[in-house]
Amino acid sequence: MRLSHFLLVIFLILCSYTPISQVKEAPSQIDIYFCPHDMCLEHMLSLIDNSTEIKCAFYDLDIPELIEELRKKNADVVIEDSNALEYFHTGYSAALMHNKFCVFDNEIILSGSMNPTDRGNYYNNNNIVILRSKYLAENFLAEFDELKNNIYGKGDKARNPVVNVGDITIENYFCPEDNCKLQVINELKAANKSVYFMTFSFTDEDIGNLLWNKNYLGLDVKGILEEKQISQYSRYEDLKEFSIIDKNKYTMHHKVFIIDNETVITGSYNPTKNANEKNDENIIIIHDKEIALKFVEEFSRLFNFQDNIPEKTSELVMSRILYDAEGSDTDKEYVEVKNIGDKEINLDYYFLTDNKTNSRLSGKVYVNETVVIKPSFSLKNSNGMLILKHNHDIIDFVAWEGLWGLEAEAGEELVRADNENIAEASWSIAKV
Repeated sequence: MRLSHFLLVIFLILCSYTPISQVKEAPSQIDIYFCPHDMCLEHMLSLIDNSTEIKCAFYDLDIPELIEELRKKNADVVIEDSNALEYFHTGYSAALMHNKFCVFDNEIILSGSMNPTDRGNYYNNNNIVILRSKYLAENFLAEFDELKNNIYGKGDKARNPVVNVGDITIENYFCPEDNCKLQVINELKAANKSVYFMTFSFTDEDIGNLLWNKNYLGLDVKGILEEKQISQYSRYEDLKEFSIIDKNKYTMHHKVFIIDNETVITGSYNPTKNANEKNDENIIIIHDKEIALKFVEEFSRLFNFQDNIPEKTSELVMSRILYDAEGSDTDKEYVEVKNIGDKEINLDYYFLTDNKTNSRLSGKVYVNETVVIKPSFSLKNSNGMLILKHNHDIIDFVAWEGLWGLEAEAGEELVRADNENIAEASWSIAKV
């Protein structure tokens, strides 16, 4: 090729290249919360309470308290048509509106993996990200307007795909218009040391192959995949050498990649063909070591989770149990719990279980006070047990007439004598 032709080709390539626009803003706070441990609903309600103008796009929404607060604030809400609610906007499209975001007062964005549902907040593993950026808010507001106008699975590209918030670079894209898969691949290709991922659904062959290659090249690659999504289409068989199936009996719903402990990808996007080409989705890419560390801690907690009974109690204990009432047990069985900590406890994030059925508690209990619970399941008169959990973690345990030798006659209670230790010796028997 002649030099003049070569230079012409270079010139045409340069002319056809459109650099990604970047904008800069002053530093602002970024909040990361993991559900259910960080009580995500409470943070959402706080944002609603302190905002005037609210616009949200949710795949699903079923928490009565949240619905009521959104209505009180005259929030503009779009719901996926298959989960339509009477008071909020919805439209019909073959594309799935899978977003989970809100914009508050045109400058605060809440996004992540959590559907604001009972399961999404209290049971499933999720994350929410709260960003303060007018430029990023412009992106989400433009996307919201498309959704409200029933433009699903298509639309304009993100207006401000790269925003420098102080020293932190944040990227924001929408699927399918911004090709979320390509954005994820570009970040994964740049990985030099490690990639950790937590994905609800994973069927994308290209992303799966890239992770396999990174592991083959010696990078520290680890993953957690949701058990319910393991199928003939899942990439689990290709990735199981360095991945595990989650241990949450409900759902591990994260959609997260952590690259080199300094970059995080999160949002509504699962690495699947539908999510990239058909659904309406969003991703946020945050380039910051402190933020990445928070996600690494969540990944490590889930990856290393063990459902073990501790030796010591925590802030809430079971204090009295009537499992064998005189006459019929129906509506007479109860469990009393006591707050032995130093602050008020929100019981909404605590569960009683017999290792088969979970009963979520509700209400509040003040310091040194007790609350009587009527479990949603029957207490066995023999070979019985009760487990008290805070979110997914066991914090108290008792067993009777089986694993432990405790034995109460009809009409007698198990009464806790030692609030510090989880052991058979911590309990005694007393007449009601």
